[in-house]
This record gives sequence, C-alpha cells and structure tokens, in this order.
Amino acid sequence: MKPARPDALAMRRIPAAAAAALPLIITGTIIPQASFVHIADWQVRRQQYLEALRYFCERGYRVFFLENSAYDMDADPDFAMAHLTTVKLRDEDASGYQRGKGYQEFKMLDRFLASEQAPQRFFKLSGRRTLHQISYFQNRYRAPGRQWFDLWQNDAFADTTFFCCDLDFYDQHLRALYAQADDGSGRIIEKVVYAALHGLPAVRFHPLTPLFTGQHGTSGNKLKGKYHFPTEMRRKLRSLLGKHKLDKRILDWPRAR
Repeated sequence: MKPARPDALAMRRIPAAAAAALPLIITGTIIPQASFVHIADWQVRRQQYLEALRYFCERGYRVFFLENSAYDMDADPDFAMAHLTTVKLRDEDASGYQRGKGYQEFKMLDRFLASEQAPQRFFKLSGRRTLHQISYFQNRYRAPGRQWFDLWQNDAFADTTFFCCDLDFYDQHLRALYAQADDGSGRIIEKVVYAALHGLPAVRFHPLTPLFTGQHGTSGNKLKGKYHFPTEMRRKLRSLLGKHKLDKRILDWPRAR
C-alpha cells in the first residue's frame, strides 16, 4: 500500500527514541466472526493486518496485536516481527457474533488490560490501517493524565478507531462496557463509549485529524490519509475556544463520514 503524503508537522522527527514511546494496542480478527464485515476473505484480511503491523514495527514502536479468531498466528512465520507481541484471545461465546465487532473488540481489550502485560498508558488502534502521524501523537500524548478521544456530540458517537488513555482511566470508565453493546439492537459500541465519556474533564478531542491508510472494516471504504477541511478547521477552533475556556459545543456539528 502506498502511504499518502503526510502533514509536515506530523512528520517531524521527535527527539525521544521509539523504544521510549507509548505502546500500541492493535485489535484484529483474521477469520471474521461478525455479521457486519465488508471483507470476509481471511487471506486478504491477514495480508492487510501484516502490512499495518509492519508499518509500526519497522519504525521501532512496541505493538501488541490482539486477535480473537481461530487463526493460528504461532504457526505463521510472518507474524514473527521485532517489536511485535501477538496475543491470542479466542472467545467461545457464540453470542459475540450477533452482538458485533465492537462488543468483541472491547471484550478483548478488557481481557488484555487485566493481564500482567497491560501497559500503564497506551494507544489503541483498530486493525487494518496505518497512522501517518504516529510520531506527532507519540510526542503530544506521552504524558499521563489527559485522555484523548474524538467525541461527536450531535451524533452521540465516540470514534473508537483510535484513542490514547491511561490504564486506570480505562479501568474506571471503560471496563465491562462491552456488555452493553449489541449491534443488532442498535447499541453500537461507539454510542456506549460516548455515553460513558461525554462530559468528563480529563477527555480531550484529538487536536489533529488522524490520517489513516487502509480499509474501513464495516463499510469497505478506502482510507487514503486525506484531510477533511471542515473537520480540521473545527479542531483548530475547538483548541482556540478551549484556551479561552469558552463553550465548544457550538462546534459539535455532525462528524465527517
């Protein structure tokens, strides 16, 4: 996959080595086990996951890849990458299929973040995509205390594709929320997470639009790493209003899709 030309600010080299950066938790399901997926071919999905994992591992970032299907990663030498830890979290609960990907993803996160491997602060990124401004976000988000999520008020929607938070914050506000999610009933995980986080003073909107390359898991839309100009201006205005402690709700028009 050919990466899009990234923002100049985002691609400045940061002084700290990647080894000192926050770990990335990347979630995935190689053999699909949900009813709402665009790509069902496990071989295509496997290759897309590998491309995304290589992108981060080749830059020296520590990556935990959480995977919950029957695919045997231990028998696949392509997953033996430097800086990569694969974590198999197979779930035999048949109800997860109908309850959707968000239910399954956050159930995986709960299980991993309750283990001894859990980092104290981390990035979470959904599977088959790369993030071109990873160095920018690493530099900006390294310090603990602030939790970075895009929360869209008019849609009552939390973008759970990419976020950064502390483990204790996750445990306090997000743990066990997956049990409320059920795609078939319209209770998608993005709505559940929004309800839990909206209004918390520690939560901040991403100051820069994350630019992804890859493929959206549900819609199948290609992610080409391009800015949506109105959304980017909205982020800048939110930042300006926040510095002057003004009400930012006037900027909560619907998110770009």
